[in-house]
Amino acid sequence: MRKSRNVLFLAGFFLFVLASFAQMPPQVKVIIDNASIRSKPELDAEILDIAAKDTLFEVLEKAGPWYQIEMGTDPAGKVIYGYIHESMVEPVGVPEPEPQAVSEPKPVPAPPQEDADARVKITPHDKLMSGSFIKYGFGDHWLASFGFDVGIGRHLGLGLEIQPYYNHDTDIDLSVLQIDVFVNAKLGFNLWLFTLYGGGGLGPDLSFTIAEIEGQSSSKFKTRLAYHGILGLVLEIGGVAVVFEFQPIMVPDPNHDRDTWDQFFFVGLRF
Repeated sequence: MRKSRNVLFLAGFFLFVLASFAQMPPQVKVIIDNASIRSKPELDAEILDIAAKDTLFEVLEKAGPWYQIEMGTDPAGKVIYGYIHESMVEPVGVPEPEPQAVSEPKPVPAPPQEDADARVKITPHDKLMSGSFIKYGFGDHWLASFGFDVGIGRHLGLGLEIQPYYNHDTDIDLSVLQIDVFVNAKLGFNLWLFTLYGGGGLGPDLSFTIAEIEGQSSSKFKTRLAYHGILGLVLEIGGVAVVFEFQPIMVPDPNHDRDTWDQFFFVGLRF
């Protein structure tokens, strides 16, 4: 009796093995447009790749309704494996019974490729020295400065700078109000948190003078052409930048045989 049971057990095991091999074809072919290849034989496992319709894969084994397939090799020559559901493929070379319907989530569409022009598009932050500024200068005398710059690309900026100056000499009772208005061009480079730049500009010098001489008051207004050079460094700190500049400024005077450059050092903020 025991011997008969052993024979029946071996016969059943042998038939099971034969059935397993009969159900596992040497290859499978993808029968849908986008088939998910997963890291494990589970519907919620990680998607390793998306296979196109009619793609052929070598079958290594079958785990329930999942085929373990060979996806290729990595750069080191190691074979890469994955799992694909039987509802997405058909066997090649061996007839396969009709698979049970399994609700497979639709593959997540690949994100749209970013346009190459959009990747290299320059943002306002990347443009050279865009923004408003206010500075304080000292040298031959004190000097205020404020204005704005507009970046044109990564290395060029254009701007407007206004430098008012007021002085009152009590010894001779002389008051001077002078305003220089410069249209500037600057060339620079961004280096991590720093921006190095140089350039220059020109514009009108507007001066208004009031003098008291022996009880007589006189005033005079004159306009001249002024120009200056610019050499600067900007340190970016969050949304605010600290500005350090050196400017030689020339306001030619026809009453002087030799004009000289006034030299100023500026410290300020750019917003």
